[in-house]
Amino acid sequence: MKNAEFSRKTENWLLFILLSVQFTHIVDFVVLMPLGPKLMRDFHIGTQEFGFLVSAYTFSAAISGILSSFFLDRFNRKRALTGLFLGFGISTLLCALAGGYWPFLTARILAGAFGGILSALTLSIIGDYIPLERRGRATGLVLSAFSLASVVGVPSGLWIAERTDWHGPFFLLAITCLPVLGIAWKVLPDMVIHIQEGKRPQAWPRIREVIQTPGARMAFLLMMIMMLAGFSIIPYISPYLVSNCGVREDQLFLIYLTGGLFTFGASNLSGRLTDRYGAFRVFAWATPLSVIPILILTDLQPMAMGWILVITTVFMALLSARLIPVISMITQTVEPRLRGTFMSLLASLQQSASGAAAWIAGAMITETAEGKMEDYARVGWMASGFSLLAIWIAWKLIPMLRKDEHPAASAATNQRPDNDLSGHEPHIVQESATPLP
Repeated sequence: MKNAEFSRKTENWLLFILLSVQFTHIVDFVVLMPLGPKLMRDFHIGTQEFGFLVSAYTFSAAISGILSSFFLDRFNRKRALTGLFLGFGISTLLCALAGGYWPFLTARILAGAFGGILSALTLSIIGDYIPLERRGRATGLVLSAFSLASVVGVPSGLWIAERTDWHGPFFLLAITCLPVLGIAWKVLPDMVIHIQEGKRPQAWPRIREVIQTPGARMAFLLMMIMMLAGFSIIPYISPYLVSNCGVREDQLFLIYLTGGLFTFGASNLSGRLTDRYGAFRVFAWATPLSVIPILILTDLQPMAMGWILVITTVFMALLSARLIPVISMITQTVEPRLRGTFMSLLASLQQSASGAAAWIAGAMITETAEGKMEDYARVGWMASGFSLLAIWIAWKLIPMLRKDEHPAASAATNQRPDNDLSGHEPHIVQESATPLP
């Protein structure tokens, strides 16, 4: 089956399915963090054990993502997608049914394993089956799942948790998987054009070639530092606001709803500024600005809810805004034929660094006898240091970029490709495994 045989109706269904898959597994990951106060109370655990819950998902996703690069291209994309999504749905159901810390941790590991492979698979399907002239718009649509997760998924999950308990959001996600699976199995044809006749794809030579590329290695380092800077803060926002700042648990959904809405706008503005002024210039301005809310948020004291909303919203928006130019730079470090392998490795390293950041921060934070969190401010200073270090790494990456392939990222040009309304070349995949790195 060739790309030309893919009808526009089937293509639209495919994009809807991929968007739904991305949305559900992203919400499954990010909803855990604002549920922290409930989980810590019900499981009788501290910040370090909660950090393990966050890290377990990301480490599992990272390992499965790397391993999948050696075998995933050998299978029918339709069967791989439906089989993996079924496994993800069952894992999420096990999360909902878990009655204690260890069963829940085990279910999180399983969900992370399936989610990590699904993330890489969705991008591979877009590259294989969406024509070049529509690939950029298709990628942007599917990756909007991150914004939807922030604006719709997390607030909805918290609203349900407040009216039931923490099990509710995971039950709903598991149920949501069923109609998506049914549609995928019914409307999608077999997808096998990526399989070469008489020759199985060899992953290791491509991986070795990516690793030997200096720009790719520097890009890996940059993304890992960005994750250390962001995910040392994000998992503990809700527990800190509840225990130290007097925020009620039923007010958390408002924080994430407001933050998600402004994050969506900040991401679009950052993308437009990146196209106009250049990726490094935007990143070099956004990153120092993001340090300000980091330091304020991690040392926040009880105050009016309105001010807390302002601080958390600015924090989320600036962290999202600084990610966009980084991704624009990173996607220019390898040639197109290696980009799929590069992005799979990047996603796995990104997940590993996210897990490490959550674990390190959990070990640094202590709790008082009254249940308040201490030393979160130390984590904020560490995150600020990593943020500023990222600027230097990005500056070192500039000479390694393939400007001939993506001139829009250069400050010297303000023009966009005519065939992509997003402002990015269609063959360049821009992705993050997490909405708020």
